[in-house]
Amino acid sequence: MTTIRVSAKEGLERINQFAYLSLENDKVRIKQIDGGVREVVLPYTQITGTDVYWTTITNEIEQGKSVIGRSVAGLVIAGSVGAVIGGMSGQGTKKSTESTKIPYFNISYHPSGGGEMKKLIFSGDTWTGLYAFATELQKRCNLGKPSTEITL
Repeated sequence: MTTIRVSAKEGLERINQFAYLSLENDKVRIKQIDGGVREVVLPYTQITGTDVYWTTITNEIEQGKSVIGRSVAGLVIAGSVGAVIGGMSGQGTKKSTESTKIPYFNISYHPSGGGEMKKLIFSGDTWTGLYAFATELQKRCNLGKPSTEITL
């Protein structure tokens, strides 16, 4: 049995909580443990495809400037006048951005009662782990290789 730990992002009742996906003989078992055990079973016959892709999250970081450090640098370069000017330039904050790439994994399926296709969306720790899991799931569902391209 193949099992992977992911974070549920969409399609399950408990979002942004860890889930364990296990490939069994004829189904995927999804188990969430926070606040009690909750299990969902999805037969391979209902799965229509998987996608593995990257999402980039960008955060803006605001940091205070160093008044003392700039005063000392100004003092060394231009004496007491430089210390005053350097200290004044150290007031306020500076902004920068930080980007993080996160691998995501989707399972597309038809609900057991019929209706429109739905998706389960998960994020994981590593691209390699998600891709290996998706590849094995696709193989068990007789669907070929997982898509790594999202078409809009």
